[in-house]
Amino acid sequence: MRIEKISRKLIAVIVLTMAIFANLGVSAYAVEGDTVGIGNLTKDDIIAGWYFDDENGSVVKDVTGKYNGTCNGTNIVDTPYGKGRSFKCGDSIDFANAIIPKGEKSIRFKFKSDNIESSYSVVQTIICNTNMSSKGSYGTEVGLYRGRIFFNIRNSKETKIIDSYTDEVYADNKWHDVLVTWDGTINESKVKIYVDDMKIPKKISTAKSLEIHQPSNDFRIGKQWNEFENHRSFEGELAQIEIYDEYYMPPSPSTNLVATGEDAKVILEWDKVDNVKSYEVLRSTTSGGPYNTVLGIVYKPERSYIDEHLDNGTTYYYVIRAIQNGVKSINSNEASATPTSGHTGGGETNGNKALLKIIMLNGRENEYDITMTQVKKFLDWYENGKGYYVIEKNHNMGPFVIRKDYLAFDKIMQFEIMEYKK
Repeated sequence: MRIEKISRKLIAVIVLTMAIFANLGVSAYAVEGDTVGIGNLTKDDIIAGWYFDDENGSVVKDVTGKYNGTCNGTNIVDTPYGKGRSFKCGDSIDFANAIIPKGEKSIRFKFKSDNIESSYSVVQTIICNTNMSSKGSYGTEVGLYRGRIFFNIRNSKETKIIDSYTDEVYADNKWHDVLVTWDGTINESKVKIYVDDMKIPKKISTAKSLEIHQPSNDFRIGKQWNEFENHRSFEGELAQIEIYDEYYMPPSPSTNLVATGEDAKVILEWDKVDNVKSYEVLRSTTSGGPYNTVLGIVYKPERSYIDEHLDNGTTYYYVIRAIQNGVKSINSNEASATPTSGHTGGGETNGNKALLKIIMLNGRENEYDITMTQVKKFLDWYENGKGYYVIEKNHNMGPFVIRKDYLAFDKIMQFEIMEYKK
């Protein structure tokens, strides 16, 4: 589903907010150009989003322009994420549509509350499109139960197909970033609740059955629909609510990280992660870390990096994180290497080199003067029979910092290795 581009004014506010709160442990929603979203969720998947930057205190505008809400109480407040809304018992924002889809869905919001219980209930509904008091009520409810975050979906008052709660209490007067998601199936472990860390869920469960009914009530923020006016009210602050019709998946970790030590440097290479354009490189002098960032969030589609100006004789340990739409993956495998003066690569100490002559299917001949360690890496890659291989060229550099050839496996006709003593 497409949405209109977010205004430049909003982007400027978000960028400033991210800069101010970068050291406070909070994160604004992802912005890449003019897109909103997180991880694999993009502007094409968003159904509705409310960022509470409206000047009119009685209406909250949906970023898609489809689902504006009417405020019953609530006050506009400043939050680490821009504007938000504060709720006291009985306050709500009401809508004329159910909005949250049946089946596959993801819901993200930011909240702060110091109330383990509201004035009227141990349950505080943050968003819903269902009525707990009605037997024929269907739909989704997300909120707090004695300070724990819950994600419920029911096919009737008596039948909850999802009934998931975090173990931790988050009514601690701190801001938290929450994302609940379900793939719409009864496959194992497809109901997840993420809190603050969007890599590893705080709670994983399995739906008991499929969602068979369309939601029975319109969407509401701040309390549930029922005959008790203030029952299940949320007391606290909310910001940046987003609803998607896709299942959320954090990026997969990078794989097959390989480190090769040379004179005062280490060469890193790793396999591609699908739908990822950027990576983070981290280093430690201790196996298992802690790791420090060497190369921050940067676009590196070639999936390689040369870590230079290192101490010869010191072993360095590396991991890679893939980054997708503001979310970092868990660490890759750890790879290590030891730079050595005069060393020509990991695993080979005889100092020999070779001319590697490669003839491509189109008749082009490529010749490379490389170490025997690099020859071994090339042969290992060729035996696997997939993808492409990168050879760094150090001659005729001219104005270039790096020159590389990318060799496609299925384009190579034959090759010849001519070893010689250095």
